[in-house]
Amino acid sequence: MLWRQRFGIVMMFLFLPINGPMLRMTFEVLGHPLPWPDWQVFIGCLTLFVLGGIFTFTPKLRSLSAKSN
Repeated sequence: MLWRQRFGIVMMFLFLPINGPMLRMTFEVLGHPLPWPDWQVFIGCLTLFVLGGIFTFTPKLRSLSAKSN
């Protein structure tokens, strides 16, 4: 398993859209409330979740020079 696939899996677990309120509460407990409304936090979590899916499920890319050998 590649490091980017592991990173993608971690991103997918951390940024599940259902975890948005938990992240918001965590930042409030730490004393740094998020200045964005709930829907922007949801869109941000959804975007990072999809990015984690891309990291996890895209195949390993090989250069053209590696194919010619």
